[in-house]
Amino acid sequence: MEDMVFAEADISLLLGDISRKADFCGVKILRINPQSQISGGKDKTEPVVEISGFKLQPIELKTELSSGYHQLGKFLSQLEENPLIAVSDFKMVRDVLDLSKQKTSLTLRVYVRQK
Repeated sequence: MEDMVFAEADISLLLGDISRKADFCGVKILRINPQSQISGGKDKTEPVVEISGFKLQPIELKTELSSGYHQLGKFLSQLEENPLIAVSDFKMVRDVLDLSKQKTSLTLRVYVRQK
């Protein structure tokens, strides 16, 4: 489990890992925007959770991707091999410039170790 936990200060390592997986699967990342913390409504942040002795805070990564269906499925499968990463929002539309590809807005919820 320790190998799957990223510290909040190491977001660049997490983004690099996501980028490598996207390249391997044939998914093009058009944009990726990390959010510092997830709001739980009424300006409260979601509570810290403890998993395997780690205190973890959820953050969101908002991404825009371009890929085919199969490449996207492979990419999502690889991301979700880490139990601390999950898809929290997903929207897909056909790419009008390349009909064999889809443009996907994807929000990932990632649990990271607090400072």
